[in-house]
Amino acid sequence: MTLKRTSAVVDKPPVVSTRRPKVEATPLIEPSDLYQMEDEIARSTTHAELEKQFLRESTKLRSFLQQIIDDDHDEVEAKYIHLQNSSSEIQHLQKEIGRCLQFSAGDEDIDLVPIEDFYANAPEGVSRPEVTRANEHEQRLARLTWEIAQRKALIDTLTEQEGRRNVLISSISGKEHRLKGLRSKISALIAAAKPVQEALGVGNVSSSSAEQRALFSLLPHDLSVLYVQAEAYRDIMEDTGLQVVIRGDANEAVRLNRQQKDDADEKERSDDDDASDNEERHSVVSDRLEVNKRAVTQPHPIYLKIDIACQDEVKVSLKLFYMTELRVTCMKYKITGKLPTHGGISAHENLLDSLFPGDDGTECPNPIGAAKLSQLRIGVETFASKCGRPYRFVQALTGSTSSPISAQSKVDSSGVQLADALHDVVKAIRDRVCSRMKLARELIDLEASPMEAVQSGDVPLKVVTQITSFKMIDEETFLSSVTPDLRKLASEENGAFYYLATLVNRVADLKIQGYVMIPVNYPKQIPLFGLVVTQGGGKDAPPRTLSSASSHIIKSLERYINISCVTEDHVHTRSLLARQLAHLASRCDLIADLVPSFNPGNSSHRQHLYSRLSRVPIVMQLISCIILLQLKFAVIGAQTWMTGDNSTVDVDQWHRRHGKPQGQDMDLVAAEIKASFLAELHPKDLITNETATIVAQVLSDRIRNVLFCVIQLLFRCVMSVGSV
Repeated sequence: MTLKRTSAVVDKPPVVSTRRPKVEATPLIEPSDLYQMEDEIARSTTHAELEKQFLRESTKLRSFLQQIIDDDHDEVEAKYIHLQNSSSEIQHLQKEIGRCLQFSAGDEDIDLVPIEDFYANAPEGVSRPEVTRANEHEQRLARLTWEIAQRKALIDTLTEQEGRRNVLISSISGKEHRLKGLRSKISALIAAAKPVQEALGVGNVSSSSAEQRALFSLLPHDLSVLYVQAEAYRDIMEDTGLQVVIRGDANEAVRLNRQQKDDADEKERSDDDDASDNEERHSVVSDRLEVNKRAVTQPHPIYLKIDIACQDEVKVSLKLFYMTELRVTCMKYKITGKLPTHGGISAHENLLDSLFPGDDGTECPNPIGAAKLSQLRIGVETFASKCGRPYRFVQALTGSTSSPISAQSKVDSSGVQLADALHDVVKAIRDRVCSRMKLARELIDLEASPMEAVQSGDVPLKVVTQITSFKMIDEETFLSSVTPDLRKLASEENGAFYYLATLVNRVADLKIQGYVMIPVNYPKQIPLFGLVVTQGGGKDAPPRTLSSASSHIIKSLERYINISCVTEDHVHTRSLLARQLAHLASRCDLIADLVPSFNPGNSSHRQHLYSRLSRVPIVMQLISCIILLQLKFAVIGAQTWMTGDNSTVDVDQWHRRHGKPQGQDMDLVAAEIKASFLAELHPKDLITNETATIVAQVLSDRIRNVLFCVIQLLFRCVMSVGSV
């Protein structure tokens, strides 16, 4: 401030005066004022003041620069938007250009004649070479015009040819009508010429027989043996339901025979050549293995087809293929006709499985073929869908191995044994189809009305336990529901069928679930039952589930159903499965009546055990009395041996619990109890004190009734003697 004031004084122009200026006195500055001015100047030049001054100046500069930046940003934004608009227009134009370039008219798909043929064949009025050769568009139009003219001409030709075809069809129809009229005349002529042919020894050889003889010469040895045996068997047995035909490609068979001969010659030459080294031999072996891997599943082009007629117009068609590399014969079968269908029972893929024991066709019977399959790491399933399976009985039919149902150990390819094997196989196939049809019908009846289907003469007519359902289940459900022992047996069966039979005893509040496995070779192999019994609990006791693993009674019942209730006389009957189910229901009634743990405190109905009146003569009653007395002592002795209890049986307790029997059906009760418990339940498994006591009580009750009848008989005898 002092400096500015000084500069202002200096800049002021001098004043020229003529008069002498008046000299004024200059005030003097005191030292204290001078120091104060210096302090103010020092405070104004501090850092804070300078910073404030800088901020004020920089704010102005920032505002000026921001204004410049905003102006430039607006200009850039406008140019960027213009650029985007230009890019969009460019892309749109490029798409339009591409669409125009890719445009194709309908005439481009037309195959026109070449240009040289067009100018050579088309008239000059259409081709106009002086114009079209120089103008590609005009050339295209001219070629299209020529194409239309050619097509019109072809349409006219087609119409004319169709007319001629119709005329020929009518002519052929007339000739066919005349030929049909000649058939009867030719048949009469052939019949009239037969005596002359027989007299001259001339046979009437048909074209089909000639074709069969030609194919027979190309047939493999094993199949030729089977063909001869089958034809001889059909003629001897007069089996019109057996037909044998040779099928295949003769040209392919000739080519295969020639190739095999060339391969044999090449092998001999390679064996004679000793100049090859080990590396070359290794490569030859590797190549040969690779070729065999591709050719091992190829059958011989010529095969046999055998049609076996079964009952109800069902026919089994067998195709037998000879595997040249494996040296075995495979069989593929197909079932035609109306079979009763039920689930997978009538399935063609497992109808002939396990036709003979242990012969499922999963392994190659020939050791050489088995070794080849093992080296190539392939199995029978590789070619089973195409050529079938190499069953052992098929090899027996061809004479390569012994019959699977024969007890002879060495191979005998004589005609007698082959004829027997063929007879056994045909009979087994027909029996399998018959049994499978019967099984399907039986299963349909069981699903529709189970109790009517299981009616049998050797079980009581009045049964408390009712079969409520019988349905098909899968293998996993069966295996997860049975005991490990039954699971092991079921896992050995391939292609079996699984069902669930549900039985209910409402009196004893029992639910019995029977898991049934029906094997493929039913009824030669009886069904397998696995039982699970669920007993409803009371108010305080929860329901309990029992199986053969937790209850000796259920285990013995399973043993009886699976083993004892079916004998050899019942194997070939239709009602084999129904018989097992009927016995299961009857034995469940016995268990509910005789075992208190299965019927605690409930009143049971005894009508199903004692329903028939006694019609046995007096002498038979006496004999039955003696037998039952012996059985009484045997049972009481068994009870004493098993339980160690020498106490007598409380018969009154049995009467209070079950009531008096309503008849004299002694044989039924004794047979039921003895067959179902004493004969089946081993003492080590069964027999608790309670069960043995109940059996003894039942027999004691029946013996008391017999003794009462004997006393009445003696009284009548005495009275009759006294009256006489």
